[in-house]
Amino acid sequence: MAHPTQQVVIVHLSDIHFGSGHRFDPLEAEGGGPGVAAGRTTLLESLLKDLDLPDPECPVLICLTGDLTTINSDQEYRRAEELVHGLATNPVLGRVRGIESIFAIPGNHDVDYTPGLDMRARLRNWMDFENRVWGTNVRPEKPFDGVLVHDLVDSKGVIVVRVNSAAYVERATKEEKRGVVDEAQLEALDQQLRHIPKTRRESAIRIALVHHHPILIPQLAEPGRGYDAIQNSGQLLTLLRRHGVHVVLHGHKHDPHIFAEDSRPGFAQAYRQPMIVAAGGSAGSRELPPPNRRNSYNLVWVKWHPDAQQTRVSIETRALITHSPENDLLPSKRWHWESLLRDDRHFVGGRNSPKNGGTPSRWNAAQFEGEEIVRKGEYGRLRLNFPVVEVRPSLIPDQAYEAVLWIEPHPGRTPSQIPKEVTWCAGPKFGTVVVQREEDERFCVRFDYWGGFLAQARIAFEDGEVEFAHIYARLPTGYENG
Repeated sequence: MAHPTQQVVIVHLSDIHFGSGHRFDPLEAEGGGPGVAAGRTTLLESLLKDLDLPDPECPVLICLTGDLTTINSDQEYRRAEELVHGLATNPVLGRVRGIESIFAIPGNHDVDYTPGLDMRARLRNWMDFENRVWGTNVRPEKPFDGVLVHDLVDSKGVIVVRVNSAAYVERATKEEKRGVVDEAQLEALDQQLRHIPKTRRESAIRIALVHHHPILIPQLAEPGRGYDAIQNSGQLLTLLRRHGVHVVLHGHKHDPHIFAEDSRPGFAQAYRQPMIVAAGGSAGSRELPPPNRRNSYNLVWVKWHPDAQQTRVSIETRALITHSPENDLLPSKRWHWESLLRDDRHFVGGRNSPKNGGTPSRWNAAQFEGEEIVRKGEYGRLRLNFPVVEVRPSLIPDQAYEAVLWIEPHPGRTPSQIPKEVTWCAGPKFGTVVVQREEDERFCVRFDYWGGFLAQARIAFEDGEVEFAHIYARLPTGYENG
């Protein structure tokens, strides 16, 4: 039975740090005092303005990866509660999403640092906050008894895994800054994921949330603080990849990074698809790493093709602009977010060509001599211009694939051989697209589709001559049987 494609958009917020040092705090306004700060924009207002975009027509999740507070105080949690309720009851990406679309995990600042506390006391304020906002009944004396894995396959086509890496944070110990995931957590995660039927689990997009970073990255090391990474991170990553998690979102360092976890032990018995790990920056703290870091959050698009075992993950980092080009501080009403980076990756699971390596070519002088005339004739006919295609999962809802086509010049092309325009056609369902040389020297177009198609390029030159070339955009499959 064929599984439908799944797609989700995620608003990833991390390290908001309500309290002293919060970027949008009225009492922290440059110049000081509530009079100066009257009418100051809040983080919620700023985010809602930036996320006032058309509905992407697919499920949208809002994920908060810890450090909502700074000192774990009741006042800070009240402000965090206002933010979550505001995101749940106002349009985000075109419509109201509701509390069932928002997920959060604690960070090291969301627990009580006091030495000697047991886990119940350490996590009491966070658990009270979680119970109030989501209407849950998680007992602080057993913080891991709550739901760790959320099965949203029926409503959103997604499974969300929440990992609490901050439960052991304690001042004046090795765990003051770094995260820990203990064996009981790993066992609970594994059991809850296994409890979801295999076909149901494998048809879903799988997202994991954790606060501390699970992979050691040299750029995130800090003098005197080390890496602050998760203890047992190797076991955690192995578990998540074994269950086919597509994306891990985390925070902690206030420094956005995007990378792929694609380690492959030589003795591994099975291929495991790479897993994207995205570190969010800080959406609200003034404490940012040098040099030139800004407050930021991520927009994440994920497309999953269960049958073809293909994943596409596109992450846009949005940075807060608080100063003019002349470096003058702007009024907070004029603060805005802009795109820093759009990282776009796609992965193919298993074998993606008919045979491993194909049949090797062999020299046949007699055949080559005659047929080379035909082959070289195409170079001349097309004046060294050839259509190429790259196929990847589409980010358009209800479409399976995206074919990106362009004209690739063969080395040695002269100015007189450069096309004037290219008209692309892929049949009546697509219509035609005309690209002028002034618009794009590669004459690039994109077609989103469900089935394979033959694309035609009508290549027009300055001298009035026209040539036609064709290329096939395939419907990728797994080729399991070679």
